[in-house]
Amino acid sequence: MEDRQQMKKQYFDLSKLDWTLSGWQPEMWRMNQTLEIGASPNAEVRAVPAKVPGSVQYALREAGIIPDWNIGMNYRQCEWVENRHWIYETSLPDEWFASGKSFTLNCEGLDYCGSVLVNGEEIGEFKGTHVPHAFDLTPHLAESGNRLAIVFTCAPRWLGQFGYTSKMTEWKPRFYYSWDWTVRIVQTAIWGGISIEATDGAEIENFRCAADADGPAGVLKAWGKAKGAESVVVSLARQGEVVREEKLPVGDFGVAWKDLPIELWQPNMLGGQPLYEVTCSLLKEGGEQIDKITRRVGFRHVEWQACEGAPEGADPWLCVVNGKPVFLQGANWVPVRPNFADLTEADYRKRLELYRDLGCN
Repeated sequence: MEDRQQMKKQYFDLSKLDWTLSGWQPEMWRMNQTLEIGASPNAEVRAVPAKVPGSVQYALREAGIIPDWNIGMNYRQCEWVENRHWIYETSLPDEWFASGKSFTLNCEGLDYCGSVLVNGEEIGEFKGTHVPHAFDLTPHLAESGNRLAIVFTCAPRWLGQFGYTSKMTEWKPRFYYSWDWTVRIVQTAIWGGISIEATDGAEIENFRCAADADGPAGVLKAWGKAKGAESVVVSLARQGEVVREEKLPVGDFGVAWKDLPIELWQPNMLGGQPLYEVTCSLLKEGGEQIDKITRRVGFRHVEWQACEGAPEGADPWLCVVNGKPVFLQGANWVPVRPNFADLTEADYRKRLELYRDLGCN
């Protein structure tokens, strides 16, 4: 999990804006690349309100354009959706854009392929359901009245349960296309967070960390890249109490800490799951903090051992956590629904907490 605080670098959440959705015969929207594409009379589906994050199917159902695919054979009346191009549009507030700054559009999840337009100009393409995408907006912005459009083109025709898996190379979930008890609902969606990042050139470009345990002690590796300031400070803390911290010059940086006095993370029903915060802070001369990234980690050591009496060379099937063999108890996670863009944290939490209480680990 990542948490970025708004310091000198700013983040603007686009999910709070008003979005519309319009539908088009493939490629026809290119003849109407105006500032408000969805308002064109040439749209097959004129602009309707859309939730972001959210799926095309959800917006169309809410607008009364398609029926509820969960009822009877209604899903057959929805399959035409995947054979159109769909465009999400919104206006960007003028007050977000200050001179002398750079602006990046960050999209955590776009399902599945298409392009991004700013003020009618195509500035980049995307492909891949679970791939985050970033687009430089800076050279394409006007002084005022900026509009953003995200165009989704047609999805792959068939990635379902039956067929040649070796020939299915698209990075899009296959269960959309009918799988076991799931009907065909091929999601098109902005399914993840979407924001604009504003910076004056000083930023933490990336930051990663990996936690492990050596006996009762913690082991932490953290590394990244930063620019535009004097130093970075990497710290480990729990509930506000700092365990260790180190100051490093900007550029490529990293720490490797051992013998950390921590409380081990344990599997469900075998102990607690204490979490620690690993924070990277970017500092200007004089100690002013201008960027910050925090990640949460738990310290545990996992290894796989051969079962008792197993022949030499057998695969290790015994899961050992923090030196103790653990019987793995679980179930096959079935997606809550095909159009997962429309789910909330509460939808997942309700089910995950139920599995936890049942003893799954």
